[in-house]
Amino acid sequence: AAVAGAGRADDVRAARAPPAAAVDAAGPPELAGHVGPELVGHVATPLLEGCTHAFLDLGANAGVQTRKLHQPKLYARSHFVPLFQRAGFYENNSVRCAVGVEPAREYWPRLRELAVRFNARNMRTTFVLGGVGAANGTACFAGGNRTGQLHGSARFLPRHGVASCGRAGRRSGTGADERPLMVATPVWDLADLLGRHFFQKSLRAVVVKVDVEGMEYKLFGRILEAGVDCAVTQY
Repeated sequence: AAVAGAGRADDVRAARAPPAAAVDAAGPPELAGHVGPELVGHVATPLLEGCTHAFLDLGANAGVQTRKLHQPKLYARSHFVPLFQRAGFYENNSVRCAVGVEPAREYWPRLRELAVRFNARNMRTTFVLGGVGAANGTACFAGGNRTGQLHGSARFLPRHGVASCGRAGRRSGTGADERPLMVATPVWDLADLLGRHFFQKSLRAVVVKVDVEGMEYKLFGRILEAGVDCAVTQY
């Protein structure tokens, strides 16, 4: 997704208090029968306490953008490295922190590995193994192990597990059912994520990359409605 500037005055951001959501846990509140996304790497409450600059990667894939943040010399031709530089991520005494969100299960082992590696080197990194949406719940993702694409709109289910999702699309013919299996994946309300962790007084800049398979407008609508858009200095 394209990255466009959305800077605001720091005093406007500081004047906004986070929403009245509970902040006694790093992850989303557990709903009845619902377990939220797993957090790996740096897990604390709040996640970004003491950070001066934060990168939120919505649609982290295999974690390459986080690697660009922490290992800029390896990605000298990337458009993201100059963006981080302009936002002050590499200034003296800066504390860089990264939070990545990824629903595709095939990438989770790699993200776990990166989280361990970066945090062992004091590179603050958290990966959320799940999706983001307009509410806390569970969404059906199509594609078996590769769950990076929502099957239509996110459906929040009264029951959870792969069996409750079924298969994507309409069945054609009477042969073997080859439609991709939809996988039930935990989803974190983006407004809740921002409200819980991205209003730290220590933060001077928050950059967000959004690549969520067509859900971008719904997410922007949600954070505007909740009044937490000012947690971010650049999208």
